[in-house]
Amino acid sequence: MKHGLGYRLFVAAAAAALLAIGLSTSAGAKTQDLKKVSVRMDFLIRGYHSGFFVALEKGWYKDAGLDVSISEGTGSLATAQSVAAGNDTFGLVDAASMITANAQGAHLKMVANMRGRNGAAVIVRKSSGITTPAELAGHKLAITPPGTFFANLWPLYAKAAGIDTSKVTLVPMSNFIFLQQFEAGNVDAIIGLVDGEVTQLQLAKIPVNVFPFADKGLDTISHGIVVSQSTLDSDPDLVKKFVQISLRGWHYMLDNPNQAIGILQKYYPNIDPVQFVARIKGLKNVITTKNNAGHPLGWMSAKDWGQTTFLLSKYGGVTTIPGGLHNLYTNEFIPPCKHKARRPNTYCT
Repeated sequence: MKHGLGYRLFVAAAAAALLAIGLSTSAGAKTQDLKKVSVRMDFLIRGYHSGFFVALEKGWYKDAGLDVSISEGTGSLATAQSVAAGNDTFGLVDAASMITANAQGAHLKMVANMRGRNGAAVIVRKSSGITTPAELAGHKLAITPPGTFFANLWPLYAKAAGIDTSKVTLVPMSNFIFLQQFEAGNVDAIIGLVDGEVTQLQLAKIPVNVFPFADKGLDTISHGIVVSQSTLDSDPDLVKKFVQISLRGWHYMLDNPNQAIGILQKYYPNIDPVQFVARIKGLKNVITTKNNAGHPLGWMSAKDWGQTTFLLSKYGGVTTIPGGLHNLYTNEFIPPCKHKARRPNTYCT
C-alpha cells in the first residue's frame, strides 16, 4: 500500500520522537546509575584543591560511575568529623587532625596522602626584629580558628620550640584575612605554609624571616584523602575509583598548574590565579619525604606515620592510637608507577 508524503513525514517524526524518548531515558538511566559521592575540603578553596576540580570538569569521575560533589571546609578536624558522621563520603584532612578525631572514636583511615610534609612555619617581618621563635613573646600572632590545621599544630610547635605561649597574643582569623593584616602591620607574625603564604609574601616582595616547624623536628604527615572504615569495608571498589581518579587529577594539576587553576576559576571566578599557580608550584616541595620518595603520589610510609604519632603523643596529648599504627592508613588503592622518579626526592609516575 502506498502512502502519501504527509503520512511518511508523520511516521518519520514519530520514529524520531520515540528515538529521542529512548535516548532521554537511556541518559536518565545512566545518570541514575552514577553513585553519589561527596568530598569535603579541609578549608576554603585554595590552589591545591584544583586537582579534584580537574577530575570533575574533565568528566573522569563520571566516567568511573561517580557523581561527585565538592564542598569547602571549615578546618581539617571539622571535615574529619563530618566524614565520621557520614555527612560526607571523603574528606581532605591532615594526619594530625585525623589521628585526633580517631582518638575521639571517628574510625577514619587515610587512603592517599598528597602532602608528606606539613610545610608549616611561623612567618615574621624582617623589620620586626624577631630572629628566633622564642622572641614571639610580647607579639601578636595571627592564626586560623580552632580546629584548623594551623591551630592544631601551634601548641605542638610552641612546646617543641620552647615558646612561652602565655606571652604570645593569638589573634584567630581566616587565612584569607591574615595575610592582609600581616601586610598592613596589624599583626607581627602568622602561621603559614612555606609553599603557600611564604610564596605569596615573596610575590608581594615583603622581606620575612621564616621558622619552619620541621626545624624543631615537628614535620608531621599532612593532607590526604580520608574515609570512614565502614565505607572502606562496605564499598572498597568505590574507594579505589575515587582515589585513583583524584590522583589522576592531582597529577594533571602538578604538571599543568596554569590549566588547573583555569579550571578552578570556572567554579570560583574570584580567586587570584597568580597566587594559586604559585602555590601549586611550591607544593612540589612538600609532597615527598626521605621515606616515601620514589613511590607513587599518594603512597605513605610507616616510618612517617610512626614519626607523626610519636610527635602527637609527645606534644599533642594523644595517648592512644585505636587499632594501632597500621589502622591509620592503607596503600592498597594507590596505583603502581610505570616509570621511575625522574629526580631524587620526588615521586615516580
